[in-house]
Amino acid sequence: MVHIQIINKMLRRYSIKTMDISAQIIKEMSTIVDDDSAMTKLLAYVKKLAKSVHEKKYEEDITLHIANGLRQVKLAKEGKIKLNTLENLINELDD
Repeated sequence: MVHIQIINKMLRRYSIKTMDISAQIIKEMSTIVDDDSAMTKLLAYVKKLAKSVHEKKYEEDITLHIANGLRQVKLAKEGKIKLNTLENLINELDD
């Protein structure tokens, strides 16, 4: 019961919808908390889900950086900005 109180306290920072979903998850988890096999499966699933979410975020970040780079190349071709040289970039990384 103490765990639920701690989790609920942490969830107050999130939206009502997130809190409702979290409460449902906690309620459902409480029905299997004494079943080691079920909890092991749940843990494996949560780890897999977390990895998937992190990978998706990483892919989105890469896509955003590529799109930004392409915009900069376009602006440079139009003469609107001047791109940094590879030599300058390497020097910045060494500093």
